[in-house]
Amino acid sequence: MAELTGKVAIVTGGANGIGAAIVHELARAHARVLIVDLDAERAMALAREVGGTAFTVDAADPHAMAALFARLDQQEPGIDILVNNVGGGPRRTLEEMTLEDWQGTLALNLTSAFVATQGVLGAMRRRGGGAIVNVASIAAHCVSPVGGAAYAAAKAGLLALTRQTAYEWAKYRIRANAVCPGPTRTELTRTSARVDADFPLGAWLQPSDIAAAVRFLVSPSAAMCTGAVLNVDGGVSLK
Repeated sequence: MAELTGKVAIVTGGANGIGAAIVHELARAHARVLIVDLDAERAMALAREVGGTAFTVDAADPHAMAALFARLDQQEPGIDILVNNVGGGPRRTLEEMTLEDWQGTLALNLTSAFVATQGVLGAMRRRGGGAIVNVASIAAHCVSPVGGAAYAAAKAGLLALTRQTAYEWAKYRIRANAVCPGPTRTELTRTSARVDADFPLGAWLQPSDIAAAVRFLVSPSAAMCTGAVLNVDGGVSLK
């Protein structure tokens, strides 16, 4: 289906893993995708593949992010979709974690989404509305056995940002929702000891599973969904 024909979508962290799957999914729905990523080579290759455009920036640098989104606001007649997907950071126990770990993880996972969200307001208002999806994690409401207090705190903050955006910007017809992926089979999890049987639904999550949820939330089918949090975790958080 081409339900996103004529729409302009920004995906942060869009060059690899879940982000790349989201880019492919939105492009298949005929959106024009702007890929924001630090990995310039992969971002440019993916942009060529899907007919989009790549922009290189360190999402953990709020000033660089603000400058990029100000430029996009000037270049584009409007933005319809923003997917705040960029994330990551060291997984360390509390006693091992440094202040630099904490601040860097929050900058990458939470502050980047705040800056991007503010950065699309004008462009979405010019369109008469828009859709924002924040890619959080089940770590936002579950304990991580491998550590990662900063990551979990950032993702929990992302859910709060989602709710507040949905509440404050409903008057502009801007919707904000979140997806919380569980463990997903990407390069980052290639050494994981988990097997399909560890998931109640019997299989590892694939990046395409997360991308399908994002596509739904930005589509007309979700026109009356805002402030929602959708777990896509194969049932892991039920255990």
